[in-house]
Order: sequence, then C-alpha cells, then structure tokens
Amino acid sequence: MHVSRLGRLVGGLCVGLLAACHGPGSDLKAFQRESLVAGQSFGSLRLGSTTLGEVVERWGVGVPSLVATDELALELTFAEGQLGLYFPVQGACAHSLGPGDLLTAVPRLRAWLAAHPTCRQLPLTSVFVGLPHGLRRRWCRGKTERGVGLGSSLKEVLVAYGPPEEAQPWPVAGTRRRNDPGVWEYPAGLQIFFRPEKAQKLKEAQVVRMVLFLHQRSHSGLP
Repeated sequence: MHVSRLGRLVGGLCVGLLAACHGPGSDLKAFQRESLVAGQSFGSLRLGSTTLGEVVERWGVGVPSLVATDELALELTFAEGQLGLYFPVQGACAHSLGPGDLLTAVPRLRAWLAAHPTCRQLPLTSVFVGLPHGLRRRWCRGKTERGVGLGSSLKEVLVAYGPPEEAQPWPVAGTRRRNDPGVWEYPAGLQIFFRPEKAQKLKEAQVVRMVLFLHQRSHSGLP
C-alpha cells in the first residue's frame, strides 16, 4: 500500500518535472520553422499584442535580463541565445514600480510578476533570431514573408527587399549585441545583420541575425 502510494507520488512528480522542463522546449521546437513577418509577428508571437505574462506562462522565463538604452526593457532569451523577446517597461507597469523594484525582476521574474501584476501586460515589441555561436545546433529555420532567412546571402536580401534605409538607433531585441557593422534596416520593421568580416563582399556576405520590430512611433505613444 505504502509502496504503491509512493510510486504514484514519484510518478506524479516525474510527470510534473517533465512538463515543467520539456514543455517549453517542445513548444520552442515547433516554432523553429515559423514565418517571420516584418513589423508584425513571428508565428503566433505578435508584436504589440503578445504580453510578457503570456510568454512566461507558455515558455517560462528563459534567460531574463534588464536592458537600459533609451528606455528600460526586459528581454528574455531562449534556444541557447538564438531567440530574444523584448518588452519595454512602460504604461501602468512603469507607474506601479517604486525605486529599485525593477532591479529585482531578473533574479526572480515569476515572483516579481506576481507582485506587480500590471507588468504581466507589457507588450512584446521586438524579436530577434540569430545563428548560434560555435558548434551549437542552429535553432531558427523560418524565413520572412519574402523568403529571407538566417544564412541567406546579401544578394538574396537585395533581390527580396531592395537597398536598405539607414539604420536608426531604435531600442530593439538584441540591442547589446549590435557589434556588427553590416546592419540593414527596412521601414516595414526589419533589421538584417550580416557577418561582419564579410559585410562588404556581395558574394560571401551571410545573414547572421534578423530583428523584427515595431517602428519607434508605434510603441512609444508618439503621434
């Protein structure tokens, strides 16, 4: 009787642990080939409407970090740093925070969201996907609505999108990773980064990171 009960308890614990550890991972795997739509969405992740609370419930907290540029934001990275989701701290959430409150978000994000429920509604405004470093397996296999993906050539980007506009210093996902001179920006809400040492060689340049973003005016409340 006691052994059977113990077995059920252990079995239930194992199932719970598997759900907690592998649930987000399997969901992320299903996202690998989702389409990226400039300024709008990555699969079911929709810029401007998907919230921080929804992402945490679905995928967990990933690796959270606090980003301080022209604005304060929380960024969650997943898939060994190959996917980043950016949530600017604004609106009711920003008004609800006292001095130092934001600094406690990163080490215990779930508890922080429970203590600041309005912050669960922070909107997703930018997504980045990138090629892995070293020998890690590539995660993102999806392409944009015009057929450009990680690993695409600079020439393929030109054919699909034409020449870029001058890149603006928008606060976007992966801001702290902007060490590439070869960044192209398109007004629909897309930045494309090329491998730095090959950015000037048309036949060899390769897309190493893509960023979807809402235009600055769209998510800052500016007219």
